[in-house]
Amino acid sequence: MKKSIVLLFLVFFLFGFKNSSDALESSNIPENCRDYMSYCLKQKPRNYCADIAESYLYCWTGCKELLKLSDNFCRKTCSCDLSLRWKFYSINNFGVCFYDIESITWSSTWLSKRVAKVWWKIIYTEKGKEEMARNFGEKYKKIDYSLALNEFDCATKKVRDLELYNYFLDGEVVENHTYSSSWKSIIPESSLEALFNEVCGKRINNEQ
Repeated sequence: MKKSIVLLFLVFFLFGFKNSSDALESSNIPENCRDYMSYCLKQKPRNYCADIAESYLYCWTGCKELLKLSDNFCRKTCSCDLSLRWKFYSINNFGVCFYDIESITWSSTWLSKRVAKVWWKIIYTEKGKEEMARNFGEKYKKIDYSLALNEFDCATKKVRDLELYNYFLDGEVVENHTYSSSWKSIIPESSLEALFNEVCGKRINNEQ
C-alpha cells in the first residue's frame, strides 16, 4: 500500500493529473500541489523543481504515514509552496521544518571559506505546542510557527543563532530575539544537523 502511495505521489509531482480529478481526490494530496512541477518549471530549472517537489512528497508521507498526524494538519503544513522558496527537510513529533532556498548567502571567515546564512522555520504539532507551553508559558499553546536565522560553518560543523521570531495562530509576532551568540557544536540527529547537511552538503556537491 505504501509503495503505491509513493509511486502515485511521484507521478503526481512529475507529470500532474491534468485529466483526472478523481485521481487527485483519491490520493488525498493537498489540492494546491496539482500540477506543481509544471507550475515550477515555468519559473525555475528542472533540477530545482524536482528537488523542491520531492521534498513535499517526503513531508506528506512523513506526516501521514510516519507520524500519523491529522489530515488537516498535514494538508496545511505539507501543501506545496507556490512561492517556490520553502523546501521541507525534517519532521518529528515536535514540528515540521522548512528552509528558504532563496535566502541562503555564503561568506568566509579567517577560519573557514564556507559559511552559510539561512532562514528556516518550524511549524509546531500539537505535541510541539504543549512542549513549548511547558517550557515557556501557557501562551505558547497558541503558537503556530517559529522563523529563525542561523549561520553554519560548513568546515567545522558549527552553528550560531542570529535571529528568532515566534508567531501565534493569528499571525502576530509574539516575541523576537536578535543574538550575538558564539559558535556551538551541532547536536547529532537534530533538525539543525539535518539543515546543516542540506545546506552544506549541496555546497560541497556543487563545488566538486
